[in-house]
Amino acid sequence: MKNTSRKNKSSMATTEYTRNGITVLRVKHSNIKKSSDNMKDNRKKFAARQAILTKFADSYKIGFDQLKQQGQTAYNAGVSFNTSHAVNDGVVDMNMLQMSQGPLPGVRITRCEIVDQKLVVEWDSEMTPALGADDAIVATVAKEKMDIRPFMVMHDGLRRKHGRLERELDRNWLSDSIYVYLFAFRSEINSCSNTSCAKIDR
Repeated sequence: MKNTSRKNKSSMATTEYTRNGITVLRVKHSNIKKSSDNMKDNRKKFAARQAILTKFADSYKIGFDQLKQQGQTAYNAGVSFNTSHAVNDGVVDMNMLQMSQGPLPGVRITRCEIVDQKLVVEWDSEMTPALGADDAIVATVAKEKMDIRPFMVMHDGLRRKHGRLERELDRNWLSDSIYVYLFAFRSEINSCSNTSCAKIDR
């Protein structure tokens, strides 16, 4: 086996050698430029924001199901939407996050606080209650530091007409600010409202 080093027409260092009677020419990958500090910083920002966005998978699967494109999952539709909608300079703006997008009228959060270790959320309907009284309300709760996975509340009989959610919280949830996201969902037509958000500062 004979090795010969030279440069090709693009001035890239190459190595030519013969193996089993065949001449092989390959580029020396050691000469490829290393990642710049800016590239490394962008990769870190991308990884950090994806780590946040992907934690809302359960909500995306409901809230973005009607918006998924061919060959796309509802989860991917949610991540894609929020990457363009709620990310600023690589940082996720929790106030801008959406768990859903859709044509249904939503709800206005009128109260959001913690009372005796209980999360208490109240809302008004953005439509005449009689028209969509049985629309389910999907609630997603997340800590600002995202050190605990967000949880979703849907099957506790939450309806547009009821206007109230109470949920006992573990003490681990009381050490940081909390974001609450609500949207309406009508299963028979697989349709959602946009998301309303409220923050409890700690």
